[in-house]
Amino acid sequence: MTYNIIKPFKKLSSGESIISTATIILLLMLLWISSGSKYIPSPIQVLKAFPRLADKHDIVRNFGKSLGFCFKAMGWSILIAYSLALLSVLPLFSTFCQFLRKFRFLPSMGLSIFFLKLGNGYVNNQMLYMMVFGITTWMVDGMIGVALSVSSDEVMYARSLRMTRWAAMREILIYGKAAEMFRAVISNFAMAWMLLAAVENIAKANGGIGVVLAESNKYYKFEEIYCLQIIILIAGIVIDYALNKIRTWIFPYTNLKN
Repeated sequence: MTYNIIKPFKKLSSGESIISTATIILLLMLLWISSGSKYIPSPIQVLKAFPRLADKHDIVRNFGKSLGFCFKAMGWSILIAYSLALLSVLPLFSTFCQFLRKFRFLPSMGLSIFFLKLGNGYVNNQMLYMMVFGITTWMVDGMIGVALSVSSDEVMYARSLRMTRWAAMREILIYGKAAEMFRAVISNFAMAWMLLAAVENIAKANGGIGVVLAESNKYYKFEEIYCLQIIILIAGIVIDYALNKIRTWIFPYTNLKN
């Protein structure tokens, strides 16, 4: 164990992985406790902040609201991005779809007025459109990248089996690349989770964990800020783990190891 953890590319056993992870966490906790900064509350102060958040800000309800909103935006983004990924293999749309991949450099917050007008002045619609646009720009890049990874050899092989080009598209891209498309969804969930806090600040009356976080920042409640960040981080890790589990259930072959 002592030497294995510092050997490049060395595969650790499950027991060694647990020990090494626990060691890192312990070191981080010691650094946190010994920081002594007024901007970094102690772990005890952070823990005590949770009951206050639950009582004063109804953190459970706000978290549930944020989660539901995030998954709604993700659903629309997946539908749009997947449709564009399928279109990207058609010569008519190929160049246009590849150009859309560059839209990930365009911040959705800069188009807030446009989305407000698009939503007929309703802030709820504005928030949803901003979230969908922000997530989709990254989802499109990932999914179109998967679609364009289909090689000519794969197409030629399908054609040699007397498949039409549409049948080849179904077998190679829709069925064959489904697991990679799902991976693109998982990868972009972190982007959606990060964007959520910024978008929720547009309509503070609607609530959400992003609004609670902004209010804590406004009044310099550092223990609440850290508590909320930990909640958001843990929730993201749990959802990421759940999505990866779902992926292995739907596509068992992705869990095979060499």
